[in-house]
Amino acid sequence: MSDYIQYIREMVGHEPLILCACGALLFNAQDEVLLMLRTDNGCWGLPGGYMEMGETPEACIMREVYEEVGVTFTNPTLLGAYAGEHSHYTYPNGDECYITVLCYTGQFSGTPKCDGKEGERAVFFPIEQLPHPINPPDQQVLRDYLRTKWALPKPAPF
Repeated sequence: MSDYIQYIREMVGHEPLILCACGALLFNAQDEVLLMLRTDNGCWGLPGGYMEMGETPEACIMREVYEEVGVTFTNPTLLGAYAGEHSHYTYPNGDECYITVLCYTGQFSGTPKCDGKEGERAVFFPIEQLPHPINPPDQQVLRDYLRTKWALPKPAPF
């Protein structure tokens, strides 16, 4: 939890907060999606996390991907924004929030590996064979991808 969120939580307890987070849809050469098994709720989810004060969404997603799965994320491309009633989430400790999630894709380098603090392990899955349970804030992103198979941006060949 960021210092800012912790500071606000000290004032409001478990009351709902409006938070902005970024998530990454990362694919390997076999078009499998990277998911991490989260330690906070035991769900599989996209690498990502909450923005820090003054941080751009692009800086947030590059930082979070590196922190959570240890790979360098480059050329983040915005795929969509997710918010609304379905974005309400209650953490196991009772903290409530409405999360606006900005979803990105891009290139990465390195071998994904979780450090054990935020994630137990990072695994690539075929998009049609996702594990369960899926982290609630990531469910709509994955549903949309399954439904539409977005034409994900490819890097320029030069």
